[in-house]
Amino acid sequence: RTRTAFANSTLTAPLSALGPMIDQQAQARNVTSSTAAAEDAPSTMLANAQLQESDYAELVTVMSPVLQRELEHANSLGRVQEVQDQIESVKRIMEQNVEMMLDRQELLDSLDAKTSDLNAAAGGFRKKARGLRRWHLMNQVKWGVAIGTLVTASVAIPIAVIAAA
Repeated sequence: RTRTAFANSTLTAPLSALGPMIDQQAQARNVTSSTAAAEDAPSTMLANAQLQESDYAELVTVMSPVLQRELEHANSLGRVQEVQDQIESVKRIMEQNVEMMLDRQELLDSLDAKTSDLNAAAGGFRKKARGLRRWHLMNQVKWGVAIGTLVTASVAIPIAVIAAA
């Protein structure tokens, strides 16, 4: 389709939806075009085509910033959704990290409790080992004294009997 045909099809019906300023301009041009149509049909058609082309150019200049703004707004919604998706992704990752940290902390607490128990057991073992060592030493001393006394008595009694005779 040509630009004029496009302008004819787009400018007739939806002009009322574009706002009061454009409505007034379109009505004024329609009034002038209807009076000119009665005078001369071929020149009127050419004038109407030029008028509609100028309407199209004016519409483009008026609507371009609006359409651009709406397009940017629609695109920014996509960017907002993309950022929200990234935030959700980071949030899920952070939740997983927190869960892993909590699990690790539980394992560390369990390990700490086991080391405390092992440390207490090692202290008890050390105490019992020391007591056992002392008991063995005391037994050695007792037996040493007993055997020493026995040997001394068994040697001293016969010598004393021989010396007394």
